[in-house]
Amino acid sequence: MLAAAILGMGAASPAYAKAEPVVLEPSSKWNVDFDEEKCRLARVFGEGENRHVLFFEQWGPSASFSFTASGPGFDRFRANKPVNVRFFEAQEPMETQPFMGNIASIGEAIIYSRLTLEKPSQGEKLGILYQLNTERASLAEFVEFKQRDRSVTFKTGELGEAFQVLNQCTQSLISDWGVDVEKHKSATKAVKWTNEQAIGQRLVETYPSAALRKGEQGIMRMRLKIDETGKMTDCVINQTTINKSLKSPACREMTKAKFESALDANGAPMASYYLTSITYKVSN
Repeated sequence: MLAAAILGMGAASPAYAKAEPVVLEPSSKWNVDFDEEKCRLARVFGEGENRHVLFFEQWGPSASFSFTASGPGFDRFRANKPVNVRFFEAQEPMETQPFMGNIASIGEAIIYSRLTLEKPSQGEKLGILYQLNTERASLAEFVEFKQRDRSVTFKTGELGEAFQVLNQCTQSLISDWGVDVEKHKSATKAVKWTNEQAIGQRLVETYPSAALRKGEQGIMRMRLKIDETGKMTDCVINQTTINKSLKSPACREMTKAKFESALDANGAPMASYYLTSITYKVSN
């Protein structure tokens, strides 16, 4: 993942007041969206003015997921402050640094570019395709967010079946891009980006000025097609967060990127893809 900008701006946080824990029961089933660019699982918790939502999203096969939790329970969570996350009772809380945002008609939101059920990640791998670990997900009991003395808990129950749906969706997704899924399941080497540090520095230097002036932050997904010679043949940027001024120049910069091609089961070069995320962040 590319941290494309960490720049100094911001104001002091208001005083912190105590709040009662928020515990939410599901009020809908899991809904899956097999979109052209991503896979999303969504579920509603609570009702009426206490309605909250959870979104699990993936932009390709991965051991991690994008994650958004939204609703009035997050109204007094503060931006740029650590949030502890747990998925089961015996788990040691994971300290995280999410984005804060807003979802229309729902409320304040905590947004993660990349999250796993635990650290280190216990993902599964088929050839060079990483997958969510459904066995570990079946141990989940809830999703709990804590910031100081504030907490919001979504009583999800086990997540194994939900994650299996995401695994199926992401394989279908890359197949639609023209990727040979079965060939990738037996491949021996994934695409390697060999000058990532140099291009990453260029992305830091090209933080969109209009967005910087407004303090706009955002998460974007970059998908590249890499042919058997290691040449990039296509670049697509998808915004995870919506901002008016934050238009990434990443695809322009990626024309200078260099890659080593993926290798099939016999060690021969093959066409593949490369996924990464770009985080534009304005720090305190």
